[in-house]
Amino acid sequence: MTKSIKILGTGCAKCQSMIGVVKDVISENSIAGIIPVIQVFVAKGVPLGTAIAFMMATVGLSIPEATLLKKVMAWQMIAIYFGTTTFFMILLGYLFNLIL
Repeated sequence: MTKSIKILGTGCAKCQSMIGVVKDVISENSIAGIIPVIQVFVAKGVPLGTAIAFMMATVGLSIPEATLLKKVMAWQMIAIYFGTTTFFMILLGYLFNLIL
């Protein structure tokens, strides 16, 4: 987890939200388990917008979710869903980082 904090807490401020969202797509977290992780991230200095984008990606995007959606949707629709959701999560992360 400290490696994740170092990745999210350093580097280009413009890239932090994007890194947070993309990193969370490949990880498998539950919504109940992500709250303590977000608390640690914010306590260690990760910007609030990046933490919020990371938390939203936990709920909205994951590879297990894509496999479940495959049963009811075509891959093209899943790609549109993931692309749109990812774009807006990154955008909201940027906006929160600018405002807060």
